[in-house]
Formats: sequence, structure tokens, C-alpha cells
Amino acid sequence: MTEETPTRAASPVPMITALEQRILLDAAGVVTGAEALDDDTRDDTTALAEADALAPQARERREVAFVDGGLEDVDTLIADLPENVEVVTVDPNADGVRAMAAHLDGQ
Repeated sequence: MTEETPTRAASPVPMITALEQRILLDAAGVVTGAEALDDDTRDDTTALAEADALAPQARERREVAFVDGGLEDVDTLIADLPENVEVVTVDPNADGVRAMAAHLDGQ
């Protein structure tokens, strides 16, 4: 009696799948940064002025609360908001998103 070895059918789908994209990074930027720190000929005041010009400017924080004018006791709701919050009452019969967009468009 001869033993037969079971054969597997060839699978058309690969068994390995990629989980995530891989990105290879090198250390070229580190060398450039180290060279820049060792450079005695650069003008620090010019570099600082350029960095300040490119940095995002700080803006005063503003808060706006849009309140549905159709709510019961809307005045109590508005009274509970902090004093620094700008309150905009939206007409309950109007499109609220358009009303908010129109208000913010003027800012």
C-alpha cells in the first residue's frame, strides 16, 4: 500500500497583505541642522526676524453663541452665558446654517 500525500490547491489570493504604508526617512536634515548651528557667519537677528514674520500671529479669542430664537425661556439661556460671549439669536423660521454663515461671513 502506498501513502498518498494530500495536495493543496493553489490559492490565487496572496496570504500576506499590507497593513500600512511605510515611509523611509533619512538623517539628512539632522546633518543640515547641525551644520547650521555650527555656522558662525549667519546673522542671528535676521534669522529671528524671519522666524517672527513667518510665525502665526496671536489673535484675540472670540466666542459666538448661536441660539435658536424658538426655544422656550431663551432669555434664561442667554443670561447663563459668560459676558464675553457674543450672542446671536437665530430666527426659528429661517435656515439656521445660512444665518450662522451670513453672520460669520461679515467677521
